[in-house]
Amino acid sequence: MLKVVICDDNIKDLMSTEKMLIRFQEFYQQEQWEWEKFTDSNMLYNKVGSGDLADIYILDMLMPVKNGIEIGRRI
Repeated sequence: MLKVVICDDNIKDLMSTEKMLIRFQEFYQQEQWEWEKFTDSNMLYNKVGSGDLADIYILDMLMPVKNGIEIGRRI
């Protein structure tokens, strides 16, 4: 199972990224995919801190409270 996390405070960008992943997934159907979406960067920051990690993170760099760089450091 490949776990992917998307975090973007802009819901339009978040949905666009998810659509891209759905199209990408069609090329790798042998893999089982699971993804989570976050619009609240602080929630993801706390989840990472608890040790619940994913395989791939797609992070917006400019978000209020915690930005993508801060989350990346925590990962």
